[in-house]
Amino acid sequence: RRLDRMANQIERGNFRARVSLFSDPHDEYVVTKLVNRTVLALAGGVVGLIGAILVGISGGPPFAGDTSLYEFLGYFSLFCSVVLIMRVIVSVLHDGVN
Repeated sequence: RRLDRMANQIERGNFRARVSLFSDPHDEYVVTKLVNRTVLALAGGVVGLIGAILVGISGGPPFAGDTSLYEFLGYFSLFCSVVLIMRVIVSVLHDGVN
């Protein structure tokens, strides 16, 4: 009966559907979580790329012993990159597959 009513409305051109994005707080939470994870992953990748470039640069101002400032900043950037990416991985594993 309900299907017949819907078919009649479609035939007459009166069929309407209301779609409301983010009407549920859970929808907002899911989108916010995905955006946060994406930003963290991209930031980790960019910081890691910059760190790899800094490690590869020869020379630079001396920092401690045979280590240059560029090498120190490069390795520190790689460490920060790993921390950011691990945060994303741990949050994904914590939420589970479902």
